[in-house]
Amino acid sequence: MTNCSAGSAVYYGLLTGCACTNANCKSYCNDSMDYCGGGAPNVTTQICDDCLNSVFGAGQACDTSTGSTIDNQCQANPDCAAYQTCSNGCKCTGSGC
Repeated sequence: MTNCSAGSAVYYGLLTGCACTNANCKSYCNDSMDYCGGGAPNVTTQICDDCLNSVFGAGQACDTSTGSTIDNQCQANPDCAAYQTCSNGCKCTGSGC
């Protein structure tokens, strides 16, 4: 199991900070336990899922691809960078692990 809770908190903070604004998906994802209602990374409604798929797409407001604003902010944080590159059970080495 991935042990990167500090990095995931930073990463999802960056994602929700972008997606959960009035200009993006806040009104569509603000139900209790939905993405912007305190449940990230959970998505509980189809309208929220549709909105997030739109804003997280390449070139969109919350693009997460390499070189995007969100990616650059994540890479600047050692825990977030470790989390972002983790997969299939690796362990992060940042200060929050």
